Amino acid sequence: MSARTKNDKGIVVGGEPRIDFLPPEIKQKKQARRTRRGLVALVIVVVALCVVVYGGVTTLAISRQIALADEQQRTLNLLKEQQEFALARQVADDVALTTSARLFGSANELLWQQYLAEIEARLPAGSVTSMVNIDAREALEAPPENPLLASTFATISITATTTAFSDVSALLDSLATIPGYAGASVGQVELNDGGGFEYSITLLVNDQALAKRFYVAEAVPAESSETVEGEEQS
Repeated sequence: MSARTKNDKGIVVGGEPRIDFLPPEIKQKKQARRTRRGLVALVIVVVALCVVVYGGVTTLAISRQIALADEQQRTLNLLKEQQEFALARQVADDVALTTSARLFGSANELLWQQYLAEIEARLPAGSVTSMVNIDAREALEAPPENPLLASTFATISITATTTAFSDVSALLDSLATIPGYAGASVGQVELNDGGGFEYSITLLVNDQALAKRFYVAEAVPAESSETVEGEEQS
């Protein structure tokens, strides 16, 4: 009794009798065709997937290039606008520089003609001025080292002749009312040949006498002023 093989299905009772006369090569060719069709389909799927990916990447790259071109054009437009306003900025810078230079140059400005007229108006009646010497601090000059003279801006020395000795002391009291007064002293009083009294006086002037024509006073905030008024009322 022979052993039953793996492909042996045994005896089939009542089945339709069949016989396969095809050689094994035909079956192998059919199997090969099915395999080739499967491989072709797989290749088509892979190619289609590559096309889709390539299309997506290309679309993204094009959109990025368009965005980059837009930003570059925007940058060029901004540069053109800056060039258009470059002259205005230069003029504004020149005005600011001129304003600063004018403030610095006029920091120690005193209207001497008006100020000397103020002094002359306070001289005793009948006085004759023989000498006026002005020693004023320059804009770049440092203040005096003496703390008592630190705020002194200028020193005015006057030599004059008056008819009465008492006029000299009265002149000191009168000079104390002049703007920028920082002190005054009498050097010497001598009786001259004409019967008058020749005296020399030194007047110290502080920065309160400066013109400050180009300075703008800072506005006091309304809240601060209201607070000060409230404190005064309380």
